[in-house]
Amino acid sequence: NVPTTPTTLVSLERRIIKLDTAMTTHTHRTLHDSKAKNWDTLRSTIQHEMMPAVRLESEKGDKREKSIVRRFEVLSGVIARKRAEEVAERKATIAMLQKRLDDAVLDDQNKAEEFLQTIQNLRSKLHQEKAERKRCDRKVLDKITKSTKAMKRALLEHVGSTN
Repeated sequence: NVPTTPTTLVSLERRIIKLDTAMTTHTHRTLHDSKAKNWDTLRSTIQHEMMPAVRLESEKGDKREKSIVRRFEVLSGVIARKRAEEVAERKATIAMLQKRLDDAVLDDQNKAEEFLQTIQNLRSKLHQEKAERKRCDRKVLDKITKSTKAMKRALLEHVGSTN
């Protein structure tokens, strides 16, 4: 039981006013100064030091990615060109063989039976060769597809690992 005399009330009111003043000072000045000292310094450090470093790393990553994409496109172009050359060469070879067969038949009427048998054998070989070449083409195409997938996967892994 605290006595409630006018001096005690005045003293208590003064203490409350001092406490309120101290809290107001703390809230509006001390916290503001602390924020300015710590957070603004941190924000400035992030903006002036970290962001340029992040931008630089991002640009480096973009350059690496573009380089990998260019290499991939070049390799894809080379593979496609070589495949087209091989197919064209095979078609030319087949056409040349077909022309030779046709010329042989026309030139030698006396050996028609022998040539017919030869033609039949050559056509069989051609069909086997076509089948073999088609299988080889499928293998080459599968290898191209696998290489393309592997390069894409490596590209994605590389880009993922640089981030």
